[in-house]
Amino acid sequence: MTSTPDGAAPDAITESNADALATFKPSARAWVYAVFFTTISALIAPLFLYRTYSMPFSPLFIPVLIYPICRRTLQRTPEHPQSSSASIWTAGGFMNHLQWCTEHWYLKAFSREEMVWITSMVAAGGSLAPAYLWIATVDSDFGGPVNSWMKLALVIGTQVFGWSLGQMFRHVFVGHGHGMVWPDVMPLSYLIQTLFPQDRRALSQSRRTSGWLESGSDEELIGEAGSFDRSNTATIGQFPTPARKRRLALFTAVAFVYQVILSFIAPIFKSLCLLCIWAPTNRLLGVFGSGWDGAGILSLTFDWEALGTLGPLVSPLWAQLHFYGGALLMMYVLTPVGWTLNWWQSKSLPIVSMNVFDNTGKTYQISQINSTMTAEGIKFRNYSPVRLSVNSALGYICAVAAITAAVTHLLLWHREWLGGALRELFQTLWIIVDPRPLVRRPRTRRPPLPEADMGSADTVLEEAPMLQWWWLSSRVLSKAVRACLLVLSVGFAVLTPYFGISALNGWQIALALGWSFVMTIPTGFVEAVAGFTLPMDLLPHIIGGWLRQPGSPIETSYFHMWATVPTSVALGWAGVRSFQLAHHCTAAVQHVGNNRDDGDNGHHENNRDSKKPTIAEAEGTAQGLPSQCRLAWIGRGTLIGVVWGACMNHLVYVALSFDPAQLSDKTSQVGWREPGEIARAPASLSSELVVWGIVGPRSIFAADSPYRLLFLQGLMIGVAAPLFLACVSLLCTRCLCKLRPNRITACVGAICAQVQVPLILTGMVAVPGLPANFIVTGLAAAVAGQSWFRHRGLRLVDRSLFSAAMDTGTRCAVAALFSIGQILAYQRRPLLFAEWWGNTSGSIEHCAAW
Repeated sequence: MTSTPDGAAPDAITESNADALATFKPSARAWVYAVFFTTISALIAPLFLYRTYSMPFSPLFIPVLIYPICRRTLQRTPEHPQSSSASIWTAGGFMNHLQWCTEHWYLKAFSREEMVWITSMVAAGGSLAPAYLWIATVDSDFGGPVNSWMKLALVIGTQVFGWSLGQMFRHVFVGHGHGMVWPDVMPLSYLIQTLFPQDRRALSQSRRTSGWLESGSDEELIGEAGSFDRSNTATIGQFPTPARKRRLALFTAVAFVYQVILSFIAPIFKSLCLLCIWAPTNRLLGVFGSGWDGAGILSLTFDWEALGTLGPLVSPLWAQLHFYGGALLMMYVLTPVGWTLNWWQSKSLPIVSMNVFDNTGKTYQISQINSTMTAEGIKFRNYSPVRLSVNSALGYICAVAAITAAVTHLLLWHREWLGGALRELFQTLWIIVDPRPLVRRPRTRRPPLPEADMGSADTVLEEAPMLQWWWLSSRVLSKAVRACLLVLSVGFAVLTPYFGISALNGWQIALALGWSFVMTIPTGFVEAVAGFTLPMDLLPHIIGGWLRQPGSPIETSYFHMWATVPTSVALGWAGVRSFQLAHHCTAAVQHVGNNRDDGDNGHHENNRDSKKPTIAEAEGTAQGLPSQCRLAWIGRGTLIGVVWGACMNHLVYVALSFDPAQLSDKTSQVGWREPGEIARAPASLSSELVVWGIVGPRSIFAADSPYRLLFLQGLMIGVAAPLFLACVSLLCTRCLCKLRPNRITACVGAICAQVQVPLILTGMVAVPGLPANFIVTGLAAAVAGQSWFRHRGLRLVDRSLFSAAMDTGTRCAVAALFSIGQILAYQRRPLLFAEWWGNTSGSIEHCAAW
């Protein structure tokens, strides 16, 4: 596949670049592999619904599994008919060639473009659809008010609407500067580029057609794809591809063995509580020191499954320092101080908990909630006022503040980018509904004379109009399909009251869809620059609870689902991340200037020579061939993946739902299970449904409630903190330094300008969504790991490949232990290891129960 610099439209549609720009079609083998892996992973995904961490499936599995299967046997088989070009055209040679292709078609190596397409499709559809998390919570707590077919329609509707949002926002987040490197995509990108190097003929053709990389090899392509630093080329060129492959295999094997030892033989190192080891009978130290049930002070974890979720080696170090700084502030200062001083009368409650409590201090019992049938449906009445742990109350404040601070931060520091993003978005919407391509004939222009090996000029001139009309018809069909899918998904969402799914009004669901549309920009900006996700779950729950009367948890849940799931799908592998992966692997051969190392600067600028034009400029070219059409095959693959994956998820979910005890018991798991594994995500959703759906925000924020100021405090912090830092920076740099130059004043202004309040607040709400034991070791792994790589002169590609190897080995080990545990459990033989101090039958942490 030939490539052009990003944003550069070709001079004409010729034989050489038509395939690269518009006619990529996955082969039949690619379809077989993609559908097979999507089906298998989607069937397994619901089994991990109630795990502490995400299911062990990772997109990194796909190239790692396919690479050893699809070897380049075409070059290694001496008796292959292609060794003699003349023998193929004989009868015997042709039959031998046909027989060899029939027997060994599955062993052929995939091209890089096919590998990207397979990985994107499997990653989009192979994981659990986010809507099933909310559906499972409602089913287990309130008895499954929606039938199976409506659940499937609801899941597909949220997936398709999120896919449509991803198609719109890819023009905003893919290929632009300002540090949008999507750190969590880097390991997979470099892994594919290493295992599936660019074809030499395509690389040579790329240099001739685009004037790119006048000298060099595929090593330079790998160096320039995502590191955003020209100096990386020479460094990466010193390590040939076979050496990188050997290192990948070695690190993956080491990580596999390490995770097996940690999870099966010595699980104490998954949460090593120093305070509890020092005083195992002290209950107070157990409260502060437990990493699973307490504040996690001086609690360590060496589990890469926990540390790798934050990307300690690939996420920018400045972003991780902000994130861990917020986590330390919350868990080492605010939470212990608030619990000790009895803020919100919470000293009689656990210091950290995913649950909510009644007025007696016990866990809120949903079974004791009274229900009555009304004209609008079932109404639930709480039996007791709700009480929150001190960590949950502080987390609500910081969650509201994080969203508000992200919007304020964009308005203060990134107004130019925000304006450009909105222009790109509205242009994308106009392009989808623009009827002019249906009646307008595209202008053609005489192409330049091609190279000698590209065919005669007469042939090119004869085929150019046909290629123009072929591309126009495919472009119009693509627009029509995208518009229909968007209209159908929105229409289904708005009409859900008529299908009996919920009692929400149409305008209320439309408000939820608008919220997901608006919040995609700030959420995507933080994820693209820093690699962390904003806590966007709380505000939709509050808004949904405020729109409904108290006692409507199901309606609040569905409002929250339509407000958050499409955003996560649009920014996930079904949307922007897959496009970014394709951009890095197939179309990101571009020079991007940067003054800082390895993309750690959050404000990169694109090189003027390779600046990406706007969508309107691309659509208005004389040929009508924008560079974005190179990614069209990614969108089709992810759409098929999310729909097929949702159907496979539904089959397993319905099968598991036949046993209500298995569905309601969130902490049980057949076979082997991780120590300390609790249902954090479902428990969190269940608690939020109680707080904002049954009790309702009107009661929570009432004048006699102890939590009446939570929302107001969050809004004030989210607006005031970024505004205060901006004012101090402006005062120091533009006023005081001009009147009296002072180094201290200049440093204060620079520090205030670099503080990222949204990331600090995001770190403050990481617990209890994650266990509190990751903070110290996560910070140490980020600082020590990146410092060591820089000291050795290694760049982003080396860090990314090491992170990919660690993630792959770790998740393979978890998947292997889970599979073996399932097989042994079926035979009534549990998977256990011998007991010793590091693997006890009781508390692995050795902490006294509170």
